[in-house]
Amino acid sequence: MDTTGFNRHRFVFSEEDARALPWNQPYLAYVCYSDWTDGFHRMMHMHKDTGEILLILKGHSRYAVGLHRYQVSRGDVILCSPGMLHDERPETDELYQTLCIGVKKLPDAEQPLLFRKALEGEPDCGGLLSYNYFSGEGVTGLDAGCPLFLRTPTSRFTLANFMRTHLLSALATLKIGLDILTGEEHIQIDRLYAHGGYFKTPGVGQRMLSAAAAVPVSVMETAGEGGPYGMALLAAYQVWREPGEALEDYLDRKVFAGAESRELMAEEAEIHGFERFLSRYRRALPAERAALETLEE
Repeated sequence: MDTTGFNRHRFVFSEEDARALPWNQPYLAYVCYSDWTDGFHRMMHMHKDTGEILLILKGHSRYAVGLHRYQVSRGDVILCSPGMLHDERPETDELYQTLCIGVKKLPDAEQPLLFRKALEGEPDCGGLLSYNYFSGEGVTGLDAGCPLFLRTPTSRFTLANFMRTHLLSALATLKIGLDILTGEEHIQIDRLYAHGGYFKTPGVGQRMLSAAAAVPVSVMETAGEGGPYGMALLAAYQVWREPGEALEDYLDRKVFAGAESRELMAEEAEIHGFERFLSRYRRALPAERAALETLEE
């Protein structure tokens, strides 16, 4: 039973019990009764793999789901899907009570095998190259795209190197852009916070990005949420920030405070390997341009 923050009784049902259910079967994760204290409210947050059913027992509240805000009161029921940003702000002049039911599914038994295989690849991908351009890329001066994979007769063409090549190529233009910020604009990067499907497999995309940027990379439990998550955070900041509150302070104090995260720093060999990969990537860009000119319909 957890009673920190406000009067709260939380009953949690373990994953061990859920494993007796048929595969992919949703199960009851927790039931939480909350008797809110005056002035307390939840900051914008989300649950990566848990949906919630919230029943308002007493009082009134402002409830936000994504970019929409609602006035709710006794008898209302709110459904919040997994991965959806939400918060609630009770009216401070009356008692507010809720009953929250969490429903989730067990995580997949295996992480994507091909992503994990990339960790076995050579730091510089063994001489392999790929360009994952489906459209133009302003950073490299391309008006259109053509997915392209390249190797030489002496390249070490293994599955691990092949997978690592595709993951590193996804970061190549990002690294070129970061070099502009650090080299020309003199911006110092101390660490990066990563979000998006690229980082859902623990430790893989995170390690690749750290090798590319040569800084520690933190991945939070919301790693699977990419662009829409960031847009919703910016919208929430515009609506609920305090006067004079900077974005970084809002994120630190009201969004990421207390969030579980994992920080990882790539090894020196991985950083130097990415540098060799990127050098080869830059030199071979004319091959991408030639493919566009040759294959253009």
